[in-house]
Amino acid sequence: MTEEIKCYLYWIRTEGMTDIFTQGYVGISVKPDYRFSQHKNKAKIGKVYNKAFLKALKDGTAIQQIILISSVSYCKEVENKLRPLFYIGWNVAPGGGAGGIYKHGLSGSKIKGTYYNILTKIRESGARICDEWGDSENGLVKFSKFYEDNVGENQCISIAGLDFIGPNTVKIQSQQGVVADTKRSLLFEGDIYTYKELGDKFNIKPNTLVWRLRRGETLNQALRLEDKPRRTVKLDKKEYIYNGRLTEEQLITFKNDVESGIPLLRLTDKFGMDAGNLSRVAAKLVICIPRVFIEDMLGGEFEVFSHSKLDSDSYELAKELLLNGTQKYKIAEELGITPSCMTDACKRLKWGEYVEQQRTLG
Repeated sequence: MTEEIKCYLYWIRTEGMTDIFTQGYVGISVKPDYRFSQHKNKAKIGKVYNKAFLKALKDGTAIQQIILISSVSYCKEVENKLRPLFYIGWNVAPGGGAGGIYKHGLSGSKIKGTYYNILTKIRESGARICDEWGDSENGLVKFSKFYEDNVGENQCISIAGLDFIGPNTVKIQSQQGVVADTKRSLLFEGDIYTYKELGDKFNIKPNTLVWRLRRGETLNQALRLEDKPRRTVKLDKKEYIYNGRLTEEQLITFKNDVESGIPLLRLTDKFGMDAGNLSRVAAKLVICIPRVFIEDMLGGEFEVFSHSKLDSDSYELAKELLLNGTQKYKIAEELGITPSCMTDACKRLKWGEYVEQQRTLG
């Protein structure tokens, strides 16, 4: 099934680079132009590991060259030969891994997308997958057969909380389950609300409210009127033992910086890691990440953690620029975020409702 997809092996380099074995970045994708734009967008917000690669993408000196057009498996094989080890050229990891195929656009269907998404998730969580599905040659075929035989039209597969992924352990659940829950009622301060009504009141998505309650939070905790319960850390499990790149002295500095309220995005250069990795380090070390409440355009409040892409100062600047008539994409460039993040920020600030209110008032 995977062989039918046309795949491209590309090399991102600068004009002076001539050795593909030791220089630049080698990758694969079914949409190389789109993948190149993804690299450039990540560079804008600092989510590129290699600093030289980051600089080349930012200053526009990076160019993409198509090296090979073939099947997915052959492109992966060649990629692995060009990048067999960690930290070759601008790559930070060996090539040819299946874990990142889904985000490279190689899925091609819902079943394939589910399969490669599972591979990505277990790679991040450290869980194991059965030999039947983990087979690099026939894993997708056998998973597809299981999916077609067992998963209905309105159902999906969940691997949440699993240490071992296989036909007998995955959960098959209805996609309508959360939607059904959001139509139920909740009693809050003597009044009855639906999940949607209560979510709108506190600027929380109904589905988010459902899942917070499902995982054991009280209603006040789910609404963030009280601190959410801290995760119980089992130190005897390997995934909670830090064995990463930061030294003991750096961990102490990192802990102090985070607890003092410095956003993780501002610590990326200091520790040489992106915000996602820093967030995982903070979670493993059970570092308490501060949060603040920011006033939206209508006088309400919403919660922001210091590891968010925008801190309180950034939100205040965004509000000021919006009121001055600055276009959203220009504000995104000013704040160093993507346009989609800016759109989400406007929703949290209730900018649309504010504009409508002002239009009504004349």
